[in-house]
Amino acid sequence: MNKILEVLGPLADIQHARVLIFVYTHLHDSTGVPFFGANLAAHDLRNWFDVLIPEGVRPWLRKHDTSLFMLCCGSLVTSETAYAELKAQCLRLHITRLLAFQAQAFQAAFATSFFVGYALRFLVEGFSFNDTQIGNVLAQSHDLGRHSCVIMMTPRHDPPGVTVAEYYWTSPTIRPHGENIPPQCPDCYALSSFNITCDSRNRTTTIRCQEPGCSYVRVYEPPKKDIKELPTVEGTWVKHVREL
Repeated sequence: MNKILEVLGPLADIQHARVLIFVYTHLHDSTGVPFFGANLAAHDLRNWFDVLIPEGVRPWLRKHDTSLFMLCCGSLVTSETAYAELKAQCLRLHITRLLAFQAQAFQAAFATSFFVGYALRFLVEGFSFNDTQIGNVLAQSHDLGRHSCVIMMTPRHDPPGVTVAEYYWTSPTIRPHGENIPPQCPDCYALSSFNITCDSRNRTTTIRCQEPGCSYVRVYEPPKKDIKELPTVEGTWVKHVREL
């Protein structure tokens, strides 16, 4: 705890800073409760956050624009209990933005371009946080898009609660609506056996296993409401060969 106070102490003497905090740890695969270290687990998420953000530093963080990145596996948001508790801690601690990742075995290396772009856009260049700017950052994050969606929690105060947004990369033949097409049929276990058809009218993707005797079919449908395609940087990169 003394080390945490030492690292965050300078925040007490400045005003209206933008702060990025990265937490890299393991979780319990079922409960989503994080570990403090080897063979040292928290009782629950509240206990874990009480150690990570002790009472003495909370007033410092509350006066700043803080983005907390949880670099850990997806059970943090796929476990219903952990997901509900994560929202409660985001609201209790007044964390401006809490970002988590849904991939079951999250690999932080795939998010490197996202972290760099996020820091450059919002920390260095000082842009306001909006759909256009986060869209520009995500547009540079190709490896992350194919690996995991991003869950962002933002507390609101009137009425009290937490707004949760899910950002996912979609490709009708690779990752329709943020869900991977498996390399292997779940029924007959054949590899690369799917016929993929896309319906542009209702934005669905249907996969059918082509192995003889297998009838596996799955339809990927978009969320029913509250979705929007994020704007990205205007213009297109062009290659012009001036000499051969």
